[in-house]
Parts: sequence; structure tokens; C-alpha cells
Amino acid sequence: MRHLHPVCLCILMCLGCKDASDRGGTSPSSAPSVQDAQPASAKSDTHDALDAGLAAEIEKRITVARGADARARAQAILELGKAAENDPAAAALVMPVLTELLNDADPAVRYRVIRAAGEIGDSRKYRSRDLQASGHPLLAHPELLSALVEKLDDPERDVREALPRTLGKIAETNLPAAEIMVPKIVPLLDSAQPGTRAAAAEAILHIAGRMQKAWGALRSSSDAADVALAGRIAQLFPPAVPRLESMLKDEDAEVQREARSALDEIAPYSAK
Repeated sequence: MRHLHPVCLCILMCLGCKDASDRGGTSPSSAPSVQDAQPASAKSDTHDALDAGLAAEIEKRITVARGADARARAQAILELGKAAENDPAAAALVMPVLTELLNDADPAVRYRVIRAAGEIGDSRKYRSRDLQASGHPLLAHPELLSALVEKLDDPERDVREALPRTLGKIAETNLPAAEIMVPKIVPLLDSAQPGTRAAAAEAILHIAGRMQKAWGALRSSSDAADVALAGRIAQLFPPAVPRLESMLKDEDAEVQREARSALDEIAPYSAK
């Protein structure tokens, strides 16, 4: 058995002490296993890297997260996010499930997934990593990043409003994630829905704002790869400028406000 991260060990102990009757949802046999959905080689790699006991408890939480008990589902999603936050091997099991649950019919579930993704993105564990964000679980699972951006167009206001700060947290500790997220956000600035336009502008605001310090470090780095990444990041924002400028005349006051703030935040990236 490999040595467990202390937080993962704590999660394992907490999860293990829950009585099976409190888990709610479908039975483990009736819910599809994440492991069953993975190729045989992926299953083997995951089990080689992840403690068997923790893997089993994660599978139990996945079953609950897919179940019918709303309160139990919310708690399970939180616990899955914590597991992924502190163990990249656990993330290999958790990330596909979070991506799946972003399309859940229950807006409260979608909201919880967004919050969990934000905690993974903001994890202190990855703040000390190199500027290229090597090993970040969200960079290893870009399908979740794409799915998060799509929810800027969610019909539920609470879901939309939870996203900009989450995307900003992710970009701050995972700069290459911006290369995935920003090009997908920019077209949403043209949405017919003012709520979507405002959320997209606010997402750009938070991503640009929270990346600035790390981006500056990339620009002054002696590593050619860091400098190249800084250049690519700087090129992400110019396509948003004409859209944001046109939004300054939008009929919706919130859209105007978010567009103005976003323009202020992205200005440094175009400065020579």
C-alpha cells in the first residue's frame, strides 16, 4: 500500500465511518462504475497509483452522487472534490463523474460540481508547482474545463453566477487551462441572452485578473517554454476586445458593467 496524503487519509476515515443506510441513491450494483467505463490499461494504472481502500470509498461516493437523495448527493460531490483536490490518482476516478454531473437535471447538483471544481482549481497543493502547472488534475482532464465553460449558458442564474470565480481560480493555479477556456468563452459574449453575456464577460474578468501575477512571472522567466506560454496567453484576449467594447452600449446595465471591468483587466496583456 502506498503512503496516503494526510488529507486523503482523513477523507477515507470520514467516509468509512458513514453507515451504508445514510448513503441514499441507487445501489452500487445498479450504478455504472467509473472503472468499468475506463479502458483496461487505465483501470490498472489507477489502481496501481491509488490505495485500494480509498478507491473503494470513492466508488461509494460516486454511487451516492448519482443517486436520488439531494442532500446526500451534495455531500458526496463535496467529498469527491476533496479527494480529487489532494490526490491526482483520485482525480482520475473523480473528474469524469464531475463532468457527467454538470449535465444533471438538478441545478443544485450542477452548482455543487462547479464549487467542487473551484476548490480543486484553487488547491494550495498546486500553488507551489512550476508555472506550467505540471500535474494539475484539471489540466490532465480538459473535458471538465470545456464542460464548465459551457455552463456559462446555463438556464439557471445561480449556476451561471457561480462560474466566473471558479474559472478564475482554475486559471490562477493552472495557467495553460486558460488556453482551453478563453477561446470557448469569447463566442458567448455574442449570446442573445444577457445573463450569458454578463457571465462570459465576468469570467474573462476573473481569469485575466487572477492570472496577472503568474503571467508576469512567465514573461520574466529564463525558461523559453514559460516565455512562450506567456505569449500565447497574451494572444487569448484581443478577440474579446471588440465584443466587450460593443457591450458597453448594451441595453442591460449588468452586461455594461461586466464588460467595462473585463476590459480593464485584460488591458495589461496587450501592453508592450
